[in-house]
This record gives sequence, C-alpha cells and structure tokens, in this order.
Amino acid sequence: RGKVYSSESPTFRAAGYLLDGPEENVTQIADDLKIVGRSNLLEVNKFIAAVSTSRSRTRAIVYLNPESKDEEEAYWSLGNLLKQKGRAGVVERASSSETYLLPPGEVAMGVHPKGESRMLCVIVSRIGGGESKP
Repeated sequence: RGKVYSSESPTFRAAGYLLDGPEENVTQIADDLKIVGRSNLLEVNKFIAAVSTSRSRTRAIVYLNPESKDEEEAYWSLGNLLKQKGRAGVVERASSSETYLLPPGEVAMGVHPKGESRMLCVIVSRIGGGESKP
C-alpha cells in the first residue's frame, strides 16, 4: 500500500498484489511510487518479455488497485493518460531495479491477464546486482 505520484495526474493511494515473480523484487521498491518519466509502451513490453528469459534479470508483476472508491478517479486518470499516449510510466529507479507502470489494455494483458482491467506494476531486478543486460 502506498501513494502513486505523477506530475500529470492527481496523486492516489493504491494497494498492490503480487501476481507473478519473486516477492523480493517487490521489497526493493519504495511504498510510494513516483513516476519520473514515460517510455514507449511497446518497447517496455519487449523489454519485459526479454527479461522473462534472462539469466541476469528477474521480474515481478503486481497489479494495482485504487485503495478506496475515493481514489478511483485519480487511478483511472493516470491509466487513461498512459494508454492514450501509448506510454508506460517509469518509476523513480532503485539501485538494482527498474519499475514500470503499464496502463490497462491489450499490452498489459499480454504481460498478465489481470492487465486487461488493471494497471500493472512490473519490477525488473538485476540478479546479483550486476549491470548486464538481458
């Protein structure tokens, strides 16, 4: 549970639920997610797909839910903004992980079926803290 911050939409509180991947990836990120940029959604999707077969990286997939009915408008504001622009939100980076927010829809559904109706948070972590690429 924590807040999601974006300069382009209202802040909201969300709860995350692990769908796939190691729980230790989730513990590497802060409770509050600060979106610091955007990246092409299709390119991020390709990167996430490559990580699934990587020997140097691992990924965890979490779905985000607005914490209450009061948070839903801001949640959907961000999800719709990212979807309309074809972008993934890039979250402030931790030293050994990268975190992306994928808007609900076809691309997110390709990562996990829950992505059809919910934003997904994908945490990509380097195994052993190395700098190698997938």
